[in-house]
Amino acid sequence: MGNGRIVVTDALLIANGDLLNENADEFTDACMELLTSKADALVMDLTAAQRITSTHIGIIADIHFRAEDANKMLTVKVTPDAYKVFTITNTNEVLKLEVVDPS
Repeated sequence: MGNGRIVVTDALLIANGDLLNENADEFTDACMELLTSKADALVMDLTAAQRITSTHIGIIADIHFRAEDANKMLTVKVTPDAYKVFTITNTNEVLKLEVVDPS
């Protein structure tokens, strides 16, 4: 899947920009595709997203629990700034987040 903005290749989802309300459906579809991977380790690379809405955080949390139910591990790569949003919502306590310095 992918139109260049959100791309899924097997066990990797890459968001090539901000995660805003207008792309929530596309992001949900991409996440569901990610779950179909045969791999046990799934990765969301959100390091190109400067802004992530609460809607998307909810979608990510849902996918995390669906992955757990399927005996898969989801790792979400984020920038230090994006990580702050996950701490505000306390989802950093649930999700496996990997903070990647963009420099």
